[in-house]
Amino acid sequence: MSYRSKIVGFIGVIYFFSFFTLYNLYDVMSNGDSSGYYIHLVSALINQDVGEYSKSTASMVENFPSSSVLLDDPYWLRETSIGRKYIKYSVGVAVMELPAFFLAHIYTKFDHRYASDGWSKPYIISINILKVLYILIGLYFLIPILLNYFNQRITALSIIGIALGTNLFFHVPNLTMAHPFQFFNMCMLIYFTSKFYTNPNYIKAWMIGLFVGLITITRIPEIIALGIPVLWGIYSIKTLKERINFLVGNYKYLIIALVGLILMLSPQISYWHFVSGEFYFNPYAGEGFDFTSPDFFNAFLSYNNGWLVYTPLMLFSLIGLFFLRKRAPSVILPILVFVGLSSWIHFSYYTVNYFPGLGSRVMIESYPLLVFGLAAFFDICKKNQALRIFSLFILVGCIVLNIFQSIQSKKGILLSEQTNRTYYWTIFGRLKIDLNAVKEFDSNEEQPNEDKIELVKNLYFEDFEKVNDDNLSDEFSYSGQFSYFSSTPQPNIKFEDSFQNLNLHPDELIRLSIFSYRKNEDMVTVQWDLERIIIKFYDEKGYEKKSRGFKMARFVGNENNSIFHMGKADVWGAASFFVKVPKKATPEWKMKVTIENKSNKKLYFDDFTIDRFIRK
Repeated sequence: MSYRSKIVGFIGVIYFFSFFTLYNLYDVMSNGDSSGYYIHLVSALINQDVGEYSKSTASMVENFPSSSVLLDDPYWLRETSIGRKYIKYSVGVAVMELPAFFLAHIYTKFDHRYASDGWSKPYIISINILKVLYILIGLYFLIPILLNYFNQRITALSIIGIALGTNLFFHVPNLTMAHPFQFFNMCMLIYFTSKFYTNPNYIKAWMIGLFVGLITITRIPEIIALGIPVLWGIYSIKTLKERINFLVGNYKYLIIALVGLILMLSPQISYWHFVSGEFYFNPYAGEGFDFTSPDFFNAFLSYNNGWLVYTPLMLFSLIGLFFLRKRAPSVILPILVFVGLSSWIHFSYYTVNYFPGLGSRVMIESYPLLVFGLAAFFDICKKNQALRIFSLFILVGCIVLNIFQSIQSKKGILLSEQTNRTYYWTIFGRLKIDLNAVKEFDSNEEQPNEDKIELVKNLYFEDFEKVNDDNLSDEFSYSGQFSYFSSTPQPNIKFEDSFQNLNLHPDELIRLSIFSYRKNEDMVTVQWDLERIIIKFYDEKGYEKKSRGFKMARFVGNENNSIFHMGKADVWGAASFFVKVPKKATPEWKMKVTIENKSNKKLYFDDFTIDRFIRK
């Protein structure tokens, strides 16, 4: 085997092992992005219902019942001004899925155990295998470009790091989203760009145009990838003048590349024109960007899917960029421009956590460029033995962490797009969790060891026996005759008082406890719609200083300590959690407790208690 084949073969073995051990077939198309890209093929090639989608969506729901929730999403399937429906997702992924789709379709014609409907198991398996092959092929073509600047050892470490130590690995056994496909496209664009400037010809120019077009129709904002072939090799005024002279003297290459670009853009333009009557329109209307306020801090450092929190290896790639100019000057400008613009665009989006992804998934398409920064970091560390050991420790540690957290995600312990600092460190290195961890997942509040605290006083108790309220019910109760049922966004269960009246002091603990009950027909199906009990602390000027909340129904019948638990019907269950009083609190501060009900479904409450605790 060649040097490249050994590296890619090693990665491929681990990838396919993870594919068959972490893979969850029947969750894959329940994800909006995965099914949104793929349904283009089913509607165009099997049901011929583009612009209407009734047959395609019906067969999707038949094969993946949980995907029915997507049809209620106003942003998933929408209608244009001319009355046709459209999928907001661009067609690039579908174009790249075509080979696997055709093979699966032929297979189902001979194996009658599987329907030829586009959604049966052969289609899903073949598309996911093709996704893995795309990544491996991309790595294979990226290796010789790295070898232009770094030795074999540095190249191997860098490629293995990108493949196994980043959230690219997370996307191998999980979802068929755009990013693994885009990773391949970026690798190929870099390959043909580098080879073109070494030995220009029409085929390479044509391929550059094709891959810029494919990148664009895969994720429209990444048309900025056009800057990679334009800026490649420019690192001084002299090289800029040489590039201008080259392009002016070889304009035919530009024409060839432009034809390839337009050819690849044509499927997307044709689709837009068919569904809207326009050659371009904004399919993401209502999901806005604010380019004046990109949220880099949360995008990079938040425990809620922050890029560097879950992919810390890339911090060393960013460090390596400072040393890259001396080692690979040709690539530094395209890296800075593409990664900078891509980050600015994506993190100006109305949501920056981009769930799911075990860290920000929109950075994956930057990895074929950022691998040069990682290689520069390893190259610097080869200068002495201590740095070599340090860099190897970083690499191995980040790979182990990344794979372990992928396993945690598979087991339902880690949900990076809803994780907070407290819960992250509670579950760090664990494959089993307790109910206290679930409370920390909901509340971002560390739960104390109850053996080390003691009750001081009950601050409030409501059993709803003497309350005069239309929402009282004698149909169900935990104790006594009555309970309170919630079916409005802000139920009338409230408590508010000053620290002075409550005799509260900094660093003391408040425990909120409540019993709840729900009938089967009132079960909530969406995580963020579960009812929450919320406690807030306000300073003497009325400014909110701290807010914590948790979902009561999650703790009813949660025998498996699952962060995905939605409650259990027809049974009463207790929910309670502790909140620490802020350190800077004064007697003039106030504490307020309310309940929030986003779903407007009925949930019955009884025996609501607020207690004050101190540490022993």
